[in-house]
Amino acid sequence: MDERWLPAPGYAGLYEVSNQGRVHSLDRTVRRGRQLMRIKGVDLKPRPTPRGHLEVVLHKDGKPRDCLIHVLVLTAFRGPRPPGMQTRHLDSNPANNWDGNLAWGTPSENMQDCVAAGTHVNANKTCCDYDHPLQLPNLVANALRAGKRQCKACHWTYAARSRAKRRNEVFDFRMVADAYHARILASAA
Repeated sequence: MDERWLPAPGYAGLYEVSNQGRVHSLDRTVRRGRQLMRIKGVDLKPRPTPRGHLEVVLHKDGKPRDCLIHVLVLTAFRGPRPPGMQTRHLDSNPANNWDGNLAWGTPSENMQDCVAAGTHVNANKTCCDYDHPLQLPNLVANALRAGKRQCKACHWTYAARSRAKRRNEVFDFRMVADAYHARILASAA
């Protein structure tokens, strides 16, 4: 595959970005006091963000700025971000910044990509926070119709906790949730 380079958006004449997700600085002459110095361009080393995306630091007018590589690639090769859109990594790998793997999309499309790839935080969840299995009959029907899995025992317990707070009663969430879970399983048997 041929690597193509375009000016980095907002940094024309200073940096270029490739369709394979690489960024490099261009050769340039800068003034240091009375002297003009020739600076040779180099490939920039990306660093990962906490969420796994890659970023580089670009300088303009003496000011550094962290720039996400996927945004630079997509903006350079596909145009500016449409309103309400965000960057999608079609394979859900935030470090894969190849032009063919990127697209503008809605937040919903971005989440659907994560669920389809199995990288969404809740896609592979088998139990709720209180270790109740997220499977029938312990799923809330309305949430299930909306494409979500929600623990029915904990759902009922949140409602019971609200009633207990209104009556100023002491409430043990875990004990009540476990009792509701046992009741749900007993009624299904």
